Amino acid sequence: MITGREFSGSEAVALGLALQAVPAAEVLSTAQEYAEAVGRLPRAVPAYLKAAVDVAGLDENLAMAAVGQAACLRANPGLGQAGRGRPGAGRSDARNSG
Repeated sequence: MITGREFSGSEAVALGLALQAVPAAEVLSTAQEYAEAVGRLPRAVPAYLKAAVDVAGLDENLAMAAVGQAACLRANPGLGQAGRGRPGAGRSDARNSG
């Protein structure tokens, strides 16, 4: 990314830089669906994610992420149910297959 090299969607997914690759005609609608799903998450979720990323060291990062997950589940018990609380959850099309 520092070099400005462009990646195909599939290559970005393989490298862990993207969640999924979709045809160009579906990029905007897929991004909007994802943004809407993220927007439905409790407000604490992005704060804990940012805190986990900002912590140095893998053990500390994982510990912060676990604290954030537990806090979100305590505040929103429905998030622990299968197929809820995850962007794109419950979709059965190929875009959500992995």
